[in-house]
Amino acid sequence: DDSGGSQGGPSYYISFKLDGETVFLASEPEAEIYEGTMYLDAEHSPYDEEYISIWLEGTTTGEYPYSDYGCNFIYCADADLCYHAESGSVTVTKIGAVGDTVEGAFNMTTLADPMEGTPARSITDGQFVLPRILSE
Repeated sequence: DDSGGSQGGPSYYISFKLDGETVFLASEPEAEIYEGTMYLDAEHSPYDEEYISIWLEGTTTGEYPYSDYGCNFIYCADADLCYHAESGSVTVTKIGAVGDTVEGAFNMTTLADPMEGTPARSITDGQFVLPRILSE
């Protein structure tokens, strides 16, 4: 077995619980550091609009508390239903070189949007293991 580990399933992903329901996104996972900002992204599949994007103002390991400009987040369940962070944090535990991984954890509460009819949602047990790509 030359898969590099004994874990089953994809080796790169972002997963979390949305109000207790597990969401697992492992298509097009990537971590990129560009001009002082870290971008963490993954999709559900190439065939739908479900994705998550997290961006952090910084390039080091540690905790990034939510703020409009320092640590932000969007999760779209589909093209018409997106959730934006209102509070929470992301903790980056590993930043490997390009070709290695960026890893960490997160918890967020999303912003209620009365205009769109979306309630605040709880995002817990967030984890990410993403391949670090070369910035272009």
